[in-house]
Amino acid sequence: MNNQNNTSTTTTGQNIVSSKMGIISDENLYNICKTYGGNARIWRQRFAGLLPEVFKRKLYEKKGFISIFEFAKKLAGMSEEQVRLVLNLEKRFERTPALKSLLIDGKVSINKLSRIVSIAKPENEIFLVNQVQMLSKSAVETLVRDEKFAEKNSENFGAITMDFEKQNGLWESFFGTKVLPQADAF
Repeated sequence: MNNQNNTSTTTTGQNIVSSKMGIISDENLYNICKTYGGNARIWRQRFAGLLPEVFKRKLYEKKGFISIFEFAKKLAGMSEEQVRLVLNLEKRFERTPALKSLLIDGKVSINKLSRIVSIAKPENEIFLVNQVQMLSKSAVETLVRDEKFAEKNSENFGAITMDFEKQNGLWESFFGTKVLPQADAF
């Protein structure tokens, strides 16, 4: 908002006089709200991505803030919980630099990143980078739930299968003589 002439500018470059807001159609007002809201979300994510570096440099102290929490609250309206989440995510993504980059660059919300941190490993990092950028937050939650279920069952499945085969004598031939399993049988 420009205080000198009491106007604001939309993304199309048109000036809207705030005293004439009442004549804007509902559809145009809604579109302006969506634009401003989308821009606010993007800039908030980018601000959050800067916090780990602000914390490392203690920039908040140099600028007269008592803590990183006060810095983030006054400059971006972030809660203490959100700041802690960002700083913790940055630490937990140390072994997965591509995911850490999504956080630092503000390309993905901290809410989505907080969902995948529990399953993030260097082996699945690129897969998760692609998925977290494409999927909605609820779809990311489903992905994480499915990955945890698959991981849990794959660990159990191998042990159960081997026990079952041994108990049922599948390593024995029809004539009762023991046969060693072939290397490709696993």
